[in-house]
Amino acid sequence: MGEKITSPQWIEKTDSIAKTLNPKESFIFKNDGSNKEVQGKFILGNKAQSASLFTKNNMIYRFNNYLILPNNKKINTYDFIDSYGGNELVSYVSDQSGNRILLYFEHTSNFNACGMCGASEGEKGYRVLYFTSDWNYKKHEDFLTESCINNIYDTVVTKTKDSKVLKFAIKKTTTSPAYTLVVDRNNASVTKSK
Repeated sequence: MGEKITSPQWIEKTDSIAKTLNPKESFIFKNDGSNKEVQGKFILGNKAQSASLFTKNNMIYRFNNYLILPNNKKINTYDFIDSYGGNELVSYVSDQSGNRILLYFEHTSNFNACGMCGASEGEKGYRVLYFTSDWNYKKHEDFLTESCINNIYDTVVTKTKDSKVLKFAIKKTTTSPAYTLVVDRNNASVTKSK
């Protein structure tokens, strides 16, 4: 079935696709809107067993985006950034202020692929994740280089002397003045200036 699910639009049709494949095993979960664990059932042949998701979110089809950190720590960026995923590791740095991870992200503007920005190229940019010296998550910052939602288009990328440093000229939008982003892949940092 995985090869049939090639876009967010097909996610909505997974139930009908699964039925045509006549599966021997299936999970059925319904979210009743309460703030409790999601309840459902596991079906094997003609026998059903109760099942629970240990979460309040029934989006089991979500895109997981795991980072493996030192000391065998594993985090799913989906859990604290956004529901779109699309993060790629660029670099990381450890220094006296703690640890930083630089991610590049690219995802659709509208997960439902309809309405405002439904057919756009998507949201693109960089994220810096900040951690303590022992790799406990503190916060993150997002820096957009393209965005339908925020009207960021026609970004100009300028070459710098250091090939590991990228400079993005972001034009004025309806909601913000023009600015420059300097992405330093050596230092796992992004600076925003006017």
